[in-house]
Amino acid sequence: MDEITIESENDMLFNGLSKRFPDLKFYRWCNSTVDYLEFLTGNYKVEEIEKAFKELVKSVNSRIISYSFSNSRVSAMISCRCNINNSAIRIVESKNCMWKAPVSYYRGSETIVVYSPDEQHSLDVFNALSKTGPASIREKKSMKMEGFVKGFNISLEDLFGDLTDRQVDAILRAINSGYFEIPRKVHLENLARSMNLSKSTFQEHISIGLQRIMEQIGPLLSIYSSTTGNPGNGERESED
Repeated sequence: MDEITIESENDMLFNGLSKRFPDLKFYRWCNSTVDYLEFLTGNYKVEEIEKAFKELVKSVNSRIISYSFSNSRVSAMISCRCNINNSAIRIVESKNCMWKAPVSYYRGSETIVVYSPDEQHSLDVFNALSKTGPASIREKKSMKMEGFVKGFNISLEDLFGDLTDRQVDAILRAINSGYFEIPRKVHLENLARSMNLSKSTFQEHISIGLQRIMEQIGPLLSIYSSTTGNPGNGERESED
């Protein structure tokens, strides 16, 4: 099985927007019914990105389902109008391959990570994308079929959604202050004082927060362990 990263300078739907605004970075998720896009506007005005995006949506007879913006970011969910004539995602799927979200766009190039069952399928996908515009393979690596699970994205909500604001704040303060470094660069008392908390309360925030994170990471680590041949049985290696 191959994992290949393909960069294409096509003129299809979303990459046309990237060519129009070359310094705009944006990312796309799609489930064949809905497209979700995140635009990092950088030096562009939010208003001009907003206008261009709405023109694009209208041009393909789509509609905006949800929309929000800030000083540097535009987020939108639209009804999907992808097909093999305007979407690299649909081209990849038409060649019996899978793709890894998100697809990224920058400086007039669309970058998509493809999972292919074999060399011939990889070649088929690349040739098909090459017909839409200049294309290149940025990275290619072989992987075992059972290692495919490594490529799945895990959402931040899955990992950190159970944490309270205080737990997040405490853990971030500890990380940024060097509390977890060896040797430690800060004492727990000082961190607690920075949040106007007692040492025991601050310690509780960290301990419970880390426990909740470990509860989410544990199953993922087990899956990773099974793909690397490391049984993860808790045996401690001897130290010389």
